[in-house]
Amino acid sequence: MAENTNSPQQEQFLQTLENFVRRYLRVRDTIKELNKEKKDLEDAIIQMVEGTDIDHIIVDGSVVEFENKTKIKLK
Repeated sequence: MAENTNSPQQEQFLQTLENFVRRYLRVRDTIKELNKEKKDLEDAIIQMVEGTDIDHIIVDGSVVEFENKTKIKLK
């Protein structure tokens, strides 16, 4: 944290800023992890539909298409 010579208002501002930055960094890391998990799931799903005649599936009201058995497309 910055020097203690700041006014209480400045201290509050810096503390809030630090908290926002800390939160931003956590969100960024979470997004990275989720993107990796998404990619892993896409790869697993594509492997599962390869060699089948499945070109789409409806799950929880979402139509999921398997384009050329190499890409997942939501509709």
